[in-house]
Amino acid sequence: IAGALETQLTARGLAQARKLAGFDWPSALVIFSSPQDRALETALQGLPGLAITPLAELRERNWGRLEGRNLSEMTPRDETPDLGEAWEDMILRVHQGVTRALLDPRKGLPVLVGHSGTIRATRRLTGGTEHGERAGNAVPLFFVPSPDGWRQQETAPRLGV
Repeated sequence: IAGALETQLTARGLAQARKLAGFDWPSALVIFSSPQDRALETALQGLPGLAITPLAELRERNWGRLEGRNLSEMTPRDETPDLGEAWEDMILRVHQGVTRALLDPRKGLPVLVGHSGTIRATRRLTGGTEHGERAGNAVPLFFVPSPDGWRQQETAPRLGV
């Protein structure tokens, strides 16, 4: 459980981030990242040459006394870990970060580089569920508007020009 701990990408994580650099994005990008080292490094490796705006609201959840322990020891998400951050507080924090990114005046597709918890919170905010499998490392997920709200898709949306 890495949470708020500063951990470095493994060799595998670096390779996954570098593979992202070959992704065919549908438009110009505006990059936002968690300020944590592993997210910033993913952004630097996967989106080389682009400006990165760190957003504190995109950092991973603070798991308190559980940090540094094995994932098998994780408590249910809706329980607040001892000395940690409540899940609902994280959702509100991520909401603020996503809102800041969407309101940014720069032109381009906002790309958020975060963590598993950040993605789960975004899924919940867009009408999905935070439950289920973890998202793959350095795999773009697109959240697109639909008549029923938002939906997540794993392929780039077609953008009007």
